Amino acid sequence: SGAIGAHLLRLGIVVRDDGGLLFSLAVAVWGASACVVWIRRSEIPVLGQRFFDGQACSPATPSSRR
Repeated sequence: SGAIGAHLLRLGIVVRDDGGLLFSLAVAVWGASACVVWIRRSEIPVLGQRFFDGQACSPATPSSRR
């Protein structure tokens, strides 16, 4: 996020005639990191337990009401 912010706010998309390569690499790394965080969201300390308790991803089980 810091690299993307630096490119958007300070450096510009194209730096030293690279054609935007560094910016696109920063976006790719951010996207890959977001995927890893999403896949391992239940393992995140504090946030994983509070927001992603695993119930939303587990298959529904029939209720045992009598």
